[in-house]
Amino acid sequence: MTNFGYNVLGFGSGGELVFNITISSSTNDFNLATHLAGNTSYNGTDRVRINLTINAGVVIGSTSHTTPSFQTGTIGFATTGSILNITNNGTIRGAGGRGGINNDGNNGRSTNADGKSNKDGGDGGTALTTTMTTIIDNTSGTIAGGGGGGGAGDVVDTAGGGGGGGGAGTIVGAGGQGNGTQGGTGSDGTATNGGSGSGSGAATAGGDGGDLGQAGSGGAGGGAFGAPGSGGAAGKFLDGTSTTTFTANGTRLGGSS
Repeated sequence: MTNFGYNVLGFGSGGELVFNITISSSTNDFNLATHLAGNTSYNGTDRVRINLTINAGVVIGSTSHTTPSFQTGTIGFATTGSILNITNNGTIRGAGGRGGINNDGNNGRSTNADGKSNKDGGDGGTALTTTMTTIIDNTSGTIAGGGGGGGAGDVVDTAGGGGGGGGAGTIVGAGGQGNGTQGGTGSDGTATNGGSGSGSGAATAGGDGGDLGQAGSGGAGGGAFGAPGSGGAAGKFLDGTSTTTFTANGTRLGGSS
């Protein structure tokens, strides 16, 4: 169970309600608005100053590439002059993208549940999304988007095509399954590194998954069933540059918007 420390200090000199919050054990899909609503008396509209510390060794991850690992949520922050101060001594890490797939009965050309072609690698997930004024001291911390999945190799008749490697992240991207006699399955990613694409002999190889904050590699071409799969996009370390300031950058992997 995730441990949270809460200290309500009352109203500060500026008239805002002040909360001190410490995250002391690892968790996934952290939504600040949800946790305030469930653990404090905050009404969701008053102006607040939140001082949030992520302890060393704590990992805030995500269970899906579509869900940020840490998000402020929407409770009127942007219009009330509230401020979030984050001291990150741990890791905020996006989910890894899946590896490209060839074994769908259509040589990777069917549409995946994520809306992309099966043979294309899945995109890495975003680490941090902010919708309020946020100031971050990341001196000792890491904020990293998930790695994109590797694309599947173009299919060679009979020999097949290899699956792409999964992207790095939390949760890691799964390696994609290839097809044919030599296609094979790509390796899963790890918390920090992308997995290797598969394929041997005459089969075309799948691309490697991306490390944290890196795009996946495309699969090899030269088969008989169209272009190989493309690598998935790198996850962002931050979605919210217009509301966020860093007093210390620390380790930041991936892009931002």
